[in-house]
Amino acid sequence: MLPLVLVGAVTAPPLAISLTAVFLGGLSGAIFSVQRKFAITGVLAIAIATGLGGGIIRDLLLGRVPVALTDAWYLPLVVAAAFIGFFFASLVHRGRLLLDVLDPIWMALFAVIGAQQTLNADLGAFAAILVGCISAFGGAVLRDLLAGETPQLVLPGPINYLAAIIGAVLYVAMVEWFGADKVVSEWVTIVVVFGLRMLSLKFGVRAPEPVDLPRHVRRRVLTSRRGRRRGDMRVYRADARPPAPDHDWPSSPDGTPSGQP
Repeated sequence: MLPLVLVGAVTAPPLAISLTAVFLGGLSGAIFSVQRKFAITGVLAIAIATGLGGGIIRDLLLGRVPVALTDAWYLPLVVAAAFIGFFFASLVHRGRLLLDVLDPIWMALFAVIGAQQTLNADLGAFAAILVGCISAFGGAVLRDLLAGETPQLVLPGPINYLAAIIGAVLYVAMVEWFGADKVVSEWVTIVVVFGLRMLSLKFGVRAPEPVDLPRHVRRRVLTSRRGRRRGDMRVYRADARPPAPDHDWPSSPDGTPSGQP
């Protein structure tokens, strides 16, 4: 079913892409909620926030009424996703795997939608990258806040959000700077974001964390100096003459010390 949804998303008009992203985001939020054993109201709230939050923030940034309030398909679709997650709770045993698969896909779709709509508004490539990233992250951040958790966006871990940033940059670069076909760019963005996410989970790749570069350089310099000093001391000791004997041997009649052979 999921491949068919993706095929429809990237080959149909933009509304199909938006609805696919909303549905997958709502389903991801519902699975997230059921894993934490939330009540039906919690599942609905988090599914709506995850599925519609990024798009609402995107539309507000672009200065227009959110499409989730003007199009009759959005809210029923995300509510349906919430009920699917709520009434098929047995799937939660595989919820971690589903989230790992769904999250990079709907984030990539939201990144594509946000970037493309910003380009359509003639706001420039860098604005498109920014809005694409905010559109991809918005629903997940609202989900975490409603659940009373620190947003995963700011926590160390797999490169899910970093992959979405790379996807937004890649899509804008292909469409705006290299003139690539939009459908091809959408496919490439989804594949890259999904692939980076899966590779990070398989090989344990984590998003970079802060590094105190001056302190690191200082340590390397001090370590290098100490190593050179120790090397100089070893060379000095190897070249030094053996110490003179600290006592006198009695001499034999012919003048040769008697203690020597």
